[in-house]
Amino acid sequence: MIPPPLLFVAAFLLGRLAQRWLGLEQVLALPPMVERIGGVVSAIAVLPALSAVILFLGHRTTIIPHRTSSALVTSGPYRFTRNPMYLSLVVLYSGVALWTSTLVAFALLPLPAWIVNRFVIPMEEAQLRKSFGAAFDKYCQGVRRWL
Repeated sequence: MIPPPLLFVAAFLLGRLAQRWLGLEQVLALPPMVERIGGVVSAIAVLPALSAVILFLGHRTTIIPHRTSSALVTSGPYRFTRNPMYLSLVVLYSGVALWTSTLVAFALLPLPAWIVNRFVIPMEEAQLRKSFGAAFDKYCQGVRRWL
């Protein structure tokens, strides 16, 4: 399985290369203020993922999608979304696309997000349901997959 962050990196790089190859860099250039906003959004996007990683380390459980979790983490950003790391990837990708005026990459964002939502998250949720049963089901009833 391809690690989800690599899906996002691959889509971004494909968009970046396509934009350059098609000669659209000047045509799709964003105003400097929008680029700055993209930079700020990118910086902020890292916070929920970093918080989630720290929580996982504190609970001594894995952040690797295909490994079995030893703890059900429901605190921190997990109070608002079941997938703060993936949400952070989507927001980070969006911010970097704006920051670098890479709108072709921005247009490709639905592809890695769809792959994660369709294949990765269901696999993770099945593992969590197997490991934590009713506790995970109750958590899912109270917290949305994305937001």
